[in-house]
Amino acid sequence: MGGGRHESARDGLSGTNRWAVKPELGMSKAWGPVSLELASAVTFFQDNRDFLGQTREQDPLYAFQAHLVYSFRRALWVALDGTYYLGGRTRVGGIRNDDLQRSTRAGVTFAMPLSARQSLKLNASTGVSTRFGGDWNTVGLAWQIRRGGP
Repeated sequence: MGGGRHESARDGLSGTNRWAVKPELGMSKAWGPVSLELASAVTFFQDNRDFLGQTREQDPLYAFQAHLVYSFRRALWVALDGTYYLGGRTRVGGIRNDDLQRSTRAGVTFAMPLSARQSLKLNASTGVSTRFGGDWNTVGLAWQIRRGGP
């Protein structure tokens, strides 16, 4: 998905003694200055065999994203973003937890070129509906540097 307009689920990887892999597949279609980007991803989690003396397992976490982008000119654009998360239920010591994630997020991203190879991106998002996980607000500013290519 162009421009890195995707969001990440809060999947609790910090300090959890495990690895995760997240393959993602996306597509986009442009109609003049407007484009629609769609992506789906699934995060697979390794078991944590050192979780307070027990094993913590986590089911895959699925994510579906949509971005409606309007390009004013090259590298100057705004996007409305939406993401839906589902899954990620955990088990500790073989006992299933009531922590199935089901949440919807909405946001906006604005990108502005600084030079031929640099741009600034401002983004904000919020939780729209949350069963478990994903209920937080974000505001971000990124400085992007592009290398290689014409």
